[in-house]
Amino acid sequence: MPNNIPPLLEESQKIADELAKAIASSVVHEPPLLIADQLIKVVASFLENQPTSNPTNRLVRWPEVQKRTGLSRSHIYNLIAKGLFPAPLKLVPGGRASAFVESKVDEWMRQRIEASNSSKAA
Repeated sequence: MPNNIPPLLEESQKIADELAKAIASSVVHEPPLLIADQLIKVVASFLENQPTSNPTNRLVRWPEVQKRTGLSRSHIYNLIAKGLFPAPLKLVPGGRASAFVESKVDEWMRQRIEASNSSKAA
């Protein structure tokens, strides 16, 4: 969990407390919707500043690839042999373990969806 979460929670809690007080009291200095809007802006600002994960660098193992594609391992091997599916990488040189680059698998799935959509349109 990122280190900047606690400050976000603290600031959000202050704004949420202010909102609750404003709603509960008969004297409202700021309209509750304005206070809620401040809370939304704080959370949105936090989310915008979060680093996005780079799927290019993420490796996924066989069970994940099979689950995502719905294909068996032997069928994926056949597709790899024909150059129709991205090949896995060896995790350790000379080792047995392998994994797929997530973005390449995602791109293959996107291409399959596009091909399916274009064949339906024709």
